[in-house]
Amino acid sequence: MDNVAVPAPVRIKLGEAGSEGLLTMFSDAHLLAIESFERRLDQCFDQNRALLTERFERRLAEQASSLLKWSFLFWISQLAAIAGMLSVLLPRG
Repeated sequence: MDNVAVPAPVRIKLGEAGSEGLLTMFSDAHLLAIESFERRLDQCFDQNRALLTERFERRLAEQASSLLKWSFLFWISQLAAIAGMLSVLLPRG
């Protein structure tokens, strides 16, 4: 907090030592507030990151199972189509 200055009337009342102490007190309070805010912000980010990761993994698992189901259905239909074509094309003996 380099740009903060004690106004002249207050500086006269408190004196130099009191004015410097006041600046130090406000500076320390400001640093504590910043640290507290950053700690709460980190906690919120961590909670949201965990929640989003959990949701993403669940949706990814759902999509993977859906993809596997449709792939299996495609493979079965292709096998049936090839078997049908072979039964028509190959001579019966």
